[in-house]
Amino acid sequence: MNDIAGIPYAEATFDKDGNLLNDLHVPPGTTDLIVISHGWLNDRAAAERLYTDLMTNFANVTKGDPAFQHRKLALIGVVWPSKQLDLAMTQPLTGAKQAGGAASFGAIEPAEAQQAMNEAIDRAAKVFDEPSEL
Repeated sequence: MNDIAGIPYAEATFDKDGNLLNDLHVPPGTTDLIVISHGWLNDRAAAERLYTDLMTNFANVTKGDPAFQHRKLALIGVVWPSKQLDLAMTQPLTGAKQAGGAASFGAIEPAEAQQAMNEAIDRAAKVFDEPSEL
């Protein structure tokens, strides 16, 4: 187990099927366990930066706070095989009508909207079929 800002830290690493890939150990005497998880667009390195920044800030803010004097904290950082979505998958189709807020509600025909959604789903489906990388 490592630490972040003096707080014991361990990673819980999961594969794409949700299986835990490592053993976790919480230090004896831990009174408060903080579990943090990264978002969809973060790889392992980004998750580690996020956890380090977040918990370093947390340690700085709570330093000297009497509410934390008698607590023994530990951290678990969840790492899972998220993937950054392909830019093409998240961009609207060229030439498709675009709604521009409430004033343009209904500007896209239902059949056209359904087709655009189905095409976006087809593009996104490829992400889930690729092998996971941690």
